[in-house]
Amino acid sequence: MADGASRPAVALECPEGGGGVTQRLCALLTARLSQEGHALAPDTATRLRLQVRMPASNILFARLLVDADGRQKSSPELELSVMDRDDIPEAALDRFAARLLMIAPF
Repeated sequence: MADGASRPAVALECPEGGGGVTQRLCALLTARLSQEGHALAPDTATRLRLQVRMPASNILFARLLVDADGRQKSSPELELSVMDRDDIPEAALDRFAARLLMIAPF
């Protein structure tokens, strides 16, 4: 951050048993939140919940639900699909994580 100010602490909740892509996405979101200056704390007032759907190994739908100040807001659902392979490359997943955080309502 250019001004050196810290961002609010957040808790990130990821689906259990979501498989490799979900775990990778959660790790990328965690890394990006830290890079953006958010402290990650399990007992904070701002909670981000990752919702994921994967109808195929190369198609991912995801959104972030944000619980803050007693209200829940939802980002639009984004889609990531890869046509020329059976899995989602790390670079594409990282860009997807960045986009999810960019549109998250917090």
